[in-house]
Amino acid sequence: VTRHLAAFLSDHRRSGLSGDDHSSSDRPAWLLFNGGVMASAALRDRITDSLSRWFTQSRETTWRPELLASSRLDLAVARGAAYFAMVRRGEGVKIAANLGRAYYMQVTTDPPQAICLIPGNAETGQRFQTNEHPLELQLGQPVQFPLWSSSTRLADRAGELVAITAGEATRLPPIFTALSNGKRRSDQVIRVAIQSELSEIGTVGLWCVDLDTGKRWQLDFDIRSTLETDRVAHDASGEAAGIVDEQTVVTCQSIIQQTFASAQGIKPSELVSRLQVATEMKRDAWPPSLLRKLSHTLIDSNDSRSLSPQHEARWLNLAGYCLRPGYGVAVDDWRVAVTWKAVFGKIVFSAPQSRAESLILWRRIAGGMTSGQQQQLADPIINQLKLKSLRIENQERAELWRLIGSLERISASLKIDLAEIAISELVRKKAEPIRPALLWAIGRIGNRQPVYGPLNTVVAAAQAERWIDDLRATEIEGKAMENAVVQLARLTGDRFRDLSGPGRYAAINWLERLGATTHSIELVRDGGSLNRDEEATLFGESLPLGIRISRNG
Repeated sequence: VTRHLAAFLSDHRRSGLSGDDHSSSDRPAWLLFNGGVMASAALRDRITDSLSRWFTQSRETTWRPELLASSRLDLAVARGAAYFAMVRRGEGVKIAANLGRAYYMQVTTDPPQAICLIPGNAETGQRFQTNEHPLELQLGQPVQFPLWSSSTRLADRAGELVAITAGEATRLPPIFTALSNGKRRSDQVIRVAIQSELSEIGTVGLWCVDLDTGKRWQLDFDIRSTLETDRVAHDASGEAAGIVDEQTVVTCQSIIQQTFASAQGIKPSELVSRLQVATEMKRDAWPPSLLRKLSHTLIDSNDSRSLSPQHEARWLNLAGYCLRPGYGVAVDDWRVAVTWKAVFGKIVFSAPQSRAESLILWRRIAGGMTSGQQQQLADPIINQLKLKSLRIENQERAELWRLIGSLERISASLKIDLAEIAISELVRKKAEPIRPALLWAIGRIGNRQPVYGPLNTVVAAAQAERWIDDLRATEIEGKAMENAVVQLARLTGDRFRDLSGPGRYAAINWLERLGATTHSIELVRDGGSLNRDEEATLFGESLPLGIRISRNG
């Protein structure tokens, strides 16, 4: 503990106002312990003695930091959070906390120089703009934002151009994107300043501001992945599809608000068409950055789902569409968690359309759910599917199966039980209308290469071979059967997941008799990547621009 404390204090010894490393202003004047482990007097004394030894100067006989009293160390953090909530309501004294890290955007490589976007003393809600160093950007063309962070260069000012080195700063995943003007493609070069703001939900808001027109384009960067060692850094794959100017975003948000403001507002059936007119793009061309901003507005309008069954159905449909596939954009885990809290177990209307749209919502964002959330969804659905006497409309039953197939984080044993039910359903005459959904679910359940899930939940290869034999015995043909067999037999190069040689060759022979495409046969014989259309089929619909299915499972 003392070694880490010493390293921290050493790294920040030049962060204060004084330039003298041994100035008394650079030593901690007050010491506050929190957390139950600090109830131990031995730990508190050791830390206090260490600080005293490190910072006592030669002309002093002794020096010790002043101790702040805490009556319940195990409740210190909780009490602090409660007090902070009171301060936000206008009670108590606000104590500002600085960011503790500075963020930069690199603008030259030889020598490496960067503009300070957010200084280390930034507080939540502060906004900065780099007017001193305008940049030139071309509309409609990919642009890269190389980002750095530093926990030692805390005295740099926002907008200041500084030399940057790997010893003083850490390189972050760059953001790739393009400034979009809807259908108006332009090769115009504009002068922009970078505007930045630290939000309360763990993001650095970045804006490109046109210095001539004032038009702004916003991009969120996941600051949390740069601070937590147990997180994979966000790679901004979704943002690479481009960003829409803020004026268009505001117009779209207003359309959503008008739709859910009252029953006399914009009709729910007109919402998507109105948004397409405002963006001058079909909805499948909306970039993920726009989709996620629309999802925020929908969350804010969540209470208005109760206006009518039509309002709720449209809300659920568009919310799932804007959040699909639940990952790929900064802070998607937070968005999925908020949506889960707002919707799970809280469907307002019992109309079949609302129930079906809620299933579609969960299927679309399943990739962003935890294993526990997926299990909570699966348990009641399994009970419904086992009760064959229960009357469920075909549309809802089909969506139940598609959702089940999307839950890749449930256990392999549970997947086996579900696939067995689906295969037994295939041969029933009453199930003929939902056969495509059943086959799609079987293929996803037994998929050799997960879309997003962990490899430890992949069903054993021998089980997948048995399912292929069961499917062949049904004598069902068609594209849906072809897709299911390809997913069950696709070659991955992993001997634990791949079918045996005879099993795979039998699958290839059957695919040939089904008239399967050349690429489908190649996926089983040689392996390889799915094309965009195949990814859409596997996911259940088109993926947002710039977001691709995982290559490594």
